Amino acid sequence: MNPNHKKIFKSPQWLAIYISLGLIVVVVYACSDASEFLLPLIILGLLICGFILLLVISLVRILVVAKRPDCQRSEPKMSEHKTQKADITFECPECKQHLVIDAGDGGSEILCPTCSKPITVPQSSIQTTFRIHTQAGMSPVPKKPIYRLKTSFFKLAALAAFVVLMVFIISAALDSYHRSQSTILFNSGSDKYAKGDYDGALNDFNKVIKYRPDFADAYNGRGMAKYSKSDYGGALSDFNEVIQLRPDFPEAYCNRGCAEFCKSDMDAALADCNRAIQDNPGDAVAYAIRGNIANAKGDYDGALGDYDKAIQIKPDYTYAISIRDKLKAAHEDAKPEPSLASIIALFQNKLSGYLAVKDEQGFTHNASAAQFLFDCIHPIGTAKGILVTDAVLNKDDNGKIQSVGLKLLLYWQGPMKSGSTTFQMLYDNSNDTFETDKLNVLRTDGITREDVNNFVGGAVIGAQIGQEIHNALNGN
Repeated sequence: MNPNHKKIFKSPQWLAIYISLGLIVVVVYACSDASEFLLPLIILGLLICGFILLLVISLVRILVVAKRPDCQRSEPKMSEHKTQKADITFECPECKQHLVIDAGDGGSEILCPTCSKPITVPQSSIQTTFRIHTQAGMSPVPKKPIYRLKTSFFKLAALAAFVVLMVFIISAALDSYHRSQSTILFNSGSDKYAKGDYDGALNDFNKVIKYRPDFADAYNGRGMAKYSKSDYGGALSDFNEVIQLRPDFPEAYCNRGCAEFCKSDMDAALADCNRAIQDNPGDAVAYAIRGNIANAKGDYDGALGDYDKAIQIKPDYTYAISIRDKLKAAHEDAKPEPSLASIIALFQNKLSGYLAVKDEQGFTHNASAAQFLFDCIHPIGTAKGILVTDAVLNKDDNGKIQSVGLKLLLYWQGPMKSGSTTFQMLYDNSNDTFETDKLNVLRTDGITREDVNNFVGGAVIGAQIGQEIHNALNGN
């Protein structure tokens, strides 16, 4: 290592930098909820930061040193040659002491520094030529090799490569650590959810998502925990994220359908359940949820079919078994309203026979239903038959049938010709009677009583249909 680098490592500034970084790491670690396994990675990161600072400090030091005059190469502006004699080397004749005298003292007499005898210095015959470079206004300075600067840059480049490698290693180590921690926390959250600890499960799933934002199963688990805490909006948001990350995740569609069902968005819930069943026909939960949707829409047969399918897939599916049995019991106890076809059939049967007819004088007598209705409309002729073509149920706010509007086709034989009459009539369910004032002729081939103003013999005011229809309309 370069001696300057050793000085940097030992310098007070370097020590202060490491102490400051260490304090920062300790404070951040103490204030966070990081696992103890993360501490070695933090220390390694601290070392990387130290190397980066060393790189910067060394680069600055080199640039500063490179600008000093003793590291600069001077370019000569003047050049001269100087020739001078070499120094004289000889021995003292008396004590044989080896002496070196300047060439300019040749021929002079000196005293031997050892024996103090006078000695005549011999003349020098050797000359040496020097080439001296000078620069105006500057005396010659010693030159330092430029390779020192290049070497330092190579060392810094190697250090930079080492830092890059360490950063890569740190990133890989952190990714591996996050994945291992995510698996541990995900399993912990799933276990807590199964035990009913939804808050603990949420905490674990939040940490997993913090480590791995692309982990679809973690969003699904967190969505289920939120759903169990009745946070249907939060659950729906997490299930949307799951489907965005993994569009081929059938369970996510089923779970989202559950959340949408709880938010009363039946159409969206039905679409998601259908998608879940399409992708995974063996999903018993999806069938059960779709059964709930059908039940909420009043589709008893559809709901029962989905519950049966869920139980067929998973025979021990207690939720589907329980809700199916409750639905069956409620449906069997309820007295269903008669269908429109059955009501038309009842009236057709009654109007093909006799009715108890009450006149204005209050007398009641039996009469053919067809003839009774014909007499209410036409003055002369004989009724041949009657056909109920349509019926309309009129209900109150509680859903109880108050009256039935019937559309009838009456066939008759008059004195001159036969014909038919189409009319409407109202049946009052409260007193089980037809009322003639509620009769409305739509079309006829003959003459009506109203046309000839013929009401001789007393106007017929009503006819009782019979208890059978009254009971049928009231669910008895």
